[in-house]
Amino acid sequence: MSEKINVRASVTELGTWIGDIRGGGFVQPDGTSGSGLESVHHFNTKAEAQKAADLYEAKQSQTVPETRQFESGATRDTATGKLSYVKALSPIVLRRYLQYMLAHRKQSDGTMRDFDNWKNGIPQDTYLDGLVRHCVDLWLLMDGFDAQDNHGPCNLEDLLCAIVFNASGALHELLKKEIAYQAAANHETGRNKQTPGGY
Repeated sequence: MSEKINVRASVTELGTWIGDIRGGGFVQPDGTSGSGLESVHHFNTKAEAQKAADLYEAKQSQTVPETRQFESGATRDTATGKLSYVKALSPIVLRRYLQYMLAHRKQSDGTMRDFDNWKNGIPQDTYLDGLVRHCVDLWLLMDGFDAQDNHGPCNLEDLLCAIVFNASGALHELLKKEIAYQAAANHETGRNKQTPGGY
């Protein structure tokens, strides 16, 4: 049932129906609107009038992307549908995570690993083992118990950062395989699809 259009019997041509648009105008068979009495379209049945009214509302509900215009006069395309890292991520969380990564660059033999050393590849079962271990330690702390690892007493912030590390590392390995597989498939088929899909 249309909310913006009053489908009613015509008072000028008996036996026909019109779509009276609330706020002014009359619905046309193609779902557009016309203004003025000369634009009145008389439908043979109520069902035909209702179908045109529903089509009109469907067209009205479609979102049309708007170009952004700034006070300076500069313009940009709509932001609708684009990834927003600034809105989705927290700078204080990113900073704390990088502090955690910096603190754990030193290895047991005293040498310093590169920040991106983990990108060389770590098995998924290693990530899973670390993830579960840190989750259990987090659980212990949040339930009021003590938790320790090979570095000493655990704290909430470091445990949360460790969980992020293992989860993101596991996801990194998963996405690498997915992208490599899709690239190989595209090479074989001659297609070029973006992979993986954006959020």
